[in-house]
Amino acid sequence: MGFLGDLLRTPDAQSDPHHWAATFMAHRDVGLGLWAVAAMIIDVWTAVILVSVGYLVLWEGAQLWRAARQGKRILPAAWDGFLDTVALTSGCYAAACLVKGLWMDAIFCWFAMLIVISVGWAQRAGRQTR
Repeated sequence: MGFLGDLLRTPDAQSDPHHWAATFMAHRDVGLGLWAVAAMIIDVWTAVILVSVGYLVLWEGAQLWRAARQGKRILPAAWDGFLDTVALTSGCYAAACLVKGLWMDAIFCWFAMLIVISVGWAQRAGRQTR
């Protein structure tokens, strides 16, 4: 699992389209896993909300706080945290839809994620060719 830490600590990891897309999908999978644990204890929709908001506030909030204390630029970190939270929430929401039998909602959610990934990948691939 050390390779994940190396990937995330690499300065150009966010600029490489393949690394970025893989990281986006990993956040989706983390959301799905956290949601599954929470949904065993509480209602599936409440689990979506608690996991998403908890991740945003506790994890991404802590990263923003640390970046601010280190004097780093906040806007890129905030945007990255927003996209990470979108991926995580999408995983939670799609899983909840599948559990509740809302197949079309889950499919639309997966396609929305593919659009975000495609746009993000294209933006980063375009920067590499310039």
